[in-house]
Amino acid sequence: MSARQLPEHPSLRHMRNEAKTLRRTVRESDNEVLALVRTHVRRLQNLSDDEVAVGITLQEIQHALACNYGFSEWAALVNTVEPHLTQIGLLGLMQLTDRDADDDDRRRQEQGHHQRERRQDPAKKAHLQGQITVVDEKPRAPTAGKIA
Repeated sequence: MSARQLPEHPSLRHMRNEAKTLRRTVRESDNEVLALVRTHVRRLQNLSDDEVAVGITLQEIQHALACNYGFSEWAALVNTVEPHLTQIGLLGLMQLTDRDADDDDRRRQEQGHHQRERRQDPAKKAHLQGQITVVDEKPRAPTAGKIA
């Protein structure tokens, strides 16, 4: 990847999403992205592709992305894109961690799963909302050692 310019109206949300996408691409061993992160993250320069894919942190991806846009670090990019965050002391809150990104990915997957589940079973949705009561009319065999 060659050095790039920020879009005309940059968005911190877009930059964060781009960093997460780059992390997924590194894990897929994309040669161009591996070269980008190795160029800007000294710790990764002598590691194999597999070691980089497993060991890279989201902060390192953010750093490489910021350097690719011509900044010295992620905080400088954030300060340019969202200068008001620095003024009110929220810059540290905008720093993603690997766990945050994994949580975001998992939350999106769960939301998609729950949305599909609700679409597939309207009766279950109504039951969960307390609109109907489900009665189980199947007789159950007594469990050994327990009184029914």
